[in-house]
Amino acid sequence: MFDTRVDTPHKLGCVGGDAGATVTGVPELVIRPLDPASDADMDGFQDVYAAAELAEDPHAALYSRADGIAMLTSTDTATFFERSGGVECYNCGWARFIVAGSVTLVPFPPPVATVEVVEFFHAGFGHYFMSADPAEIHALDTGFFTGWVRTGESFRAYVAGSSAGATMNPVCRYYGLPAAGIDSHFYSASARECYEVNAFFGAEWQIESDNVFQIDLPNAVTGACPAGTVPVFRVYNGLHDANHRYTTKPAIRATMEALGWIREGYGPDATIMCAFGP
Repeated sequence: MFDTRVDTPHKLGCVGGDAGATVTGVPELVIRPLDPASDADMDGFQDVYAAAELAEDPHAALYSRADGIAMLTSTDTATFFERSGGVECYNCGWARFIVAGSVTLVPFPPPVATVEVVEFFHAGFGHYFMSADPAEIHALDTGFFTGWVRTGESFRAYVAGSSAGATMNPVCRYYGLPAAGIDSHFYSASARECYEVNAFFGAEWQIESDNVFQIDLPNAVTGACPAGTVPVFRVYNGLHDANHRYTTKPAIRATMEALGWIREGYGPDATIMCAFGP
């Protein structure tokens, strides 16, 4: 703790050592002991204070209200109890504290950007796959992962880390292990569904990411999507390899259902996600 007295010229005084030099614009600071019982000569001051220095610049000044109460203070380094550091703050420029009202810390929200979620198909597996990762899409397009070709279908979502609304959720991605006879991927924007895949099928499905992209969820009862979004439908092949297809087109879903695939989603029209759109 320290006392301050606003005098002109101002002097920094060091108890138990030489008096400090006069420094214009800096008040006298007297260092008091943290523990009065440790005071050697019972004068109320701590004699082990070694030295202090204040920078001769406007940022190292003490400002006071009209009634003389200190409002802002900033000092340079000090040596106290054989420790080096700041008396009030260490080389931090302007120091501040609140005397009335309150301060609310408002973090800047992450930037919001959209990304294209591209669909691929592997004829040998009979599987559909989608990705929003540019590097992964490039690897699929260039044959690094062989056998995959674009279907020409895609929809728009938000990049991972975006934050644009209460209904937006990160999309988890699981990989069904080949050892379990699956070799397929599963996506969900439902936190509950993402949890349950791991809780009930963790031996067969391995999580690859808890946020491959972000997207809105529909109303869980009606299946209605928020304004400015379009429904995404999910169909399931009903087989042990558990492949799923995601599409924004009712006609594609109808074609898949005619092949025996099963619709999954919320509400009477079974909407599973809501893509950025239209």
